[in-house]
Amino acid sequence: MQDYHINIFYSDDDEGYIADIPDLEACSAFGETPDEALHEVQKAKDLWIKAARARGQACSAPKISTGYISGGFLITSADRAAMHRLMSMQPEQPARFDPGNDC
Repeated sequence: MQDYHINIFYSDDDEGYIADIPDLEACSAFGETPDEALHEVQKAKDLWIKAARARGQACSAPKISTGYISGGFLITSADRAAMHRLMSMQPEQPARFDPGNDC
């Protein structure tokens, strides 16, 4: 079964993470962490669908599709400085590939 696509992003204005479901108008939630925002938007989705059904409104099937369900989610950040810091981090010891190693 395909579920609704969820966006999670950091909001500088709110100083926290926002999760929203584009297919469900105005269905969004806030969290101090990405996991908290995800948990809250899943509760909001359930309440959104329950309220729509109570009004006799049909709930449309998910429209946004990635072609498969990976179990993962994408986090985007509006905080460019933080993104640059993360991207510039170097591992302490680079991974080495040894084509002769069978392990």
